[in-house]
Amino acid sequence: MKSLLSSGFIVFALTYSYAQPNNVINAYMHLQEKQLEDAKEDIDAASEHEKTKGHAKTWYYRGKIYMAIYNDMISSGTEYGMKAENVLLEASKSYKTARGLNTDRIDKNQLDREYQIIGNYILNEGVSLYNDKSYTMASTLFKETIEVQKDFGIVDSLAMYNVALASERGANISEAIEYYLKCARMGYNSDIAYHSAVILYKDQGITSEVMKLIDEGLSSNPQNVNLLIAKINMLLSNEDVNGALFTIDQALVEIPDNPDLHFSRGTLLEGSDINEAMKSYERAIEINPNHVSALYNLGAAYYNQAVDLRNAEEATNETAIEELKMSRKYLQRVEELSPGNETVLSSLAVIQEILQD
Repeated sequence: MKSLLSSGFIVFALTYSYAQPNNVINAYMHLQEKQLEDAKEDIDAASEHEKTKGHAKTWYYRGKIYMAIYNDMISSGTEYGMKAENVLLEASKSYKTARGLNTDRIDKNQLDREYQIIGNYILNEGVSLYNDKSYTMASTLFKETIEVQKDFGIVDSLAMYNVALASERGANISEAIEYYLKCARMGYNSDIAYHSAVILYKDQGITSEVMKLIDEGLSSNPQNVNLLIAKINMLLSNEDVNGALFTIDQALVEIPDNPDLHFSRGTLLEGSDINEAMKSYERAIEINPNHVSALYNLGAAYYNQAVDLRNAEEATNETAIEELKMSRKYLQRVEELSPGNETVLSSLAVIQEILQD
């Protein structure tokens, strides 16, 4: 009896030890027959078993099976107890694991091709999730795309930028800043990336870093209008008018035909040199004839000059007529472009009453 029991135990042990390696073969056969649930069950078991979890073929087949499951989920709507994005992540993990093992017994080139293809699938799935406002998972997929491409020595700047966008929308601000700066410093969408990081720093109240980051961005692109305006606003918030004027003048050397910079210069000069301020408004309008703010400020400046002249001791009925006509010219243009402003309408009525023409 003891001998029989012993033999029975040996037979059982041998049967069990060969069962797991056979799971890899069975999984592949199920895949060929499109029996994907059975294939998944067998390959998952093989990927956890001591005898087979160290074989590249196990993980390669696992990647193929999970990719087949994903395609079936998309084409037929069949559910496998997993979300599509998680199936893709498992497939990617499997291919990556296979590449890290001894690949002598599989087609390494085919493995690499399939691994790169799944990187594209993951990127597209991430875009879909982003559009569905599933920002956290979208960010996860974009980061996985980055890792896949990195395995082939490729820096995927598009995926990095997508991580920044998804992280910002998903309120993961520190990660958003991290990836915006990665993109900015590698020169991908650097103008927008620097500006986005600046805005997020400011929103978080991290003002100590803002000016350093603005200057970093301007050092690589002195014509970045958004950063120039951000710097000007920072200087103004610190009541550094001279610094703001200096920055605008520097910017106008690089971007002489930017109407907003000329307009901003005019607003800063109004208190100290109204004639120079008016020249800045005129230059803004010369560049952009529909610049409503410059038109309004220039009209207001002529109006105020007319008031000062008419209030002077030596004033006559003819005093300031030309200034009033110039004011009317610009304020009428404002009314055409942005009708209904009560201050503009009131000023035009007063001018008309005086001119009577």
